[in-house]
Amino acid sequence: MEDAVREAARIIYVAHEDSKDKEFELEMTWVSRVEGPTGGRHESVPEALREEAERLAKKALEGEEDDEEDGEGGEGGKTTTTTAEGEGEGEGDKMEE
Repeated sequence: MEDAVREAARIIYVAHEDSKDKEFELEMTWVSRVEGPTGGRHESVPEALREEAERLAKKALEGEEDDEEDGEGGEGGKTTTTTAEGEGEGEGDKMEE
């Protein structure tokens, strides 16, 4: 269940990414089977677990932002080298008519 809390926090932070300017407070609750951590009751996620989940979610977002910055021009910016023998070959060598 702890992994589910961490993943839920990550998803919430990703979904909130579009409205970065607005602050929000993440509140999480959970319910488990009788044998689980909540004994079948609906309770707040323990503060330590919620804080860890938030920290990991923020870290994951920062990693995604770094990847996006590193990959600028990546997919659309193909480069090809043309030699006298290989002229006209490859995706990047197509001429517009």
